[in-house]
Amino acid sequence: MSKDSKTKKSLKIPKTVIKIAVAVIAAVIAVVVAADLIVILSVSGRIHSIESYEPERKYDCIIVLGCAVHKDKSPSSFLKDRLATAVCLYNEGVADKILLSGDKNDAEEYDEVEAMYEYCIGAGVDPEDIFLDVYGYSTYETMYRAYYYYGVRSAVVVTQGYHIYRSTYIACGLGIDAVGVKAVNSGYVIAPHNYLRESVAMVKDLVQTLCRTATVPCGNVYEITGDGSITRADYY
Repeated sequence: MSKDSKTKKSLKIPKTVIKIAVAVIAAVIAVVVAADLIVILSVSGRIHSIESYEPERKYDCIIVLGCAVHKDKSPSSFLKDRLATAVCLYNEGVADKILLSGDKNDAEEYDEVEAMYEYCIGAGVDPEDIFLDVYGYSTYETMYRAYYYYGVRSAVVVTQGYHIYRSTYIACGLGIDAVGVKAVNSGYVIAPHNYLRESVAMVKDLVQTLCRTATVPCGNVYEITGDGSITRADYY
């Protein structure tokens, strides 16, 4: 037997190993698909576009989830569209308060919340109507803190369409009477990896929401119906 034949024989993967690997992959895919369906179907009737949304009631606040900001501290296209949609809803009287929740990392001079605040102020929102949450490091943390730290019991959640189902599901699962409104799209295309990441994240957040996993205690407790400017004084 030649050396090449021996090498090929030694590198051959046993069929049992292949079957196990295939079974594991299939199981993982099944779990992800099942979790995604549970999340999406649970809130599908609560999701709206800004064009078709006709509020049937007034909500405690509009929750805007943070995302990337540029090096010049201006909001990215994604974030700007979320903010523009939130301001539009605010001006229409859907809610009297806006809760801006995102990541504030002083060490890296990265601050989503400040960029969001400046946009809203520039758009004419009353400072007293803006609540800031600088510990919104994830979608789950934002919704958990909205309920337990800001006293939110009803809300309109604003984010991009690919993200709106998970966000609204978490809010509802934690006890917030929430609807989701998809942010306007200023012309960009959502990259495929965003959908893939969102699909996997639904599994994690489904479990967290069902368990009501507590977040790391940070910041003060507020009342969303009060003066939001106190949050700026506290965090800035």
